[in-house]
Amino acid sequence: RVLFGNNNYRAHTNTFVMNPDGSRVRQLTGVPDPYSAFFATYSPDGRHVVFISDYPLHGRGFELLTVNANGTDVTPIIIHHPHVTYSDWGTSPTTDTGTRIDGGTTS
Repeated sequence: RVLFGNNNYRAHTNTFVMNPDGSRVRQLTGVPDPYSAFFATYSPDGRHVVFISDYPLHGRGFELLTVNANGTDVTPIIIHHPHVTYSDWGTSPTTDTGTRIDGGTTS
């Protein structure tokens, strides 16, 4: 599945998902105009999406939120913060010896 935003670089955008061939386009976020939901990425297992929004649910500032990949259960992670500007699940950081900071080891 492919995540994308509509109207990037404009006053209002939401996050959508579609098949790689462009079929089955579906909106995941429902942020009202003039606010936006952007910089969405899938979790490593593909079950969730993390994204940024400037919709003032909890005051002014940006929020980091997750939503199930089917568009249900929007959950705030960081709220009302002026410096949340990008989201990515990424991977666990590693030390210079290859040991993950969370205690695991790299493959």
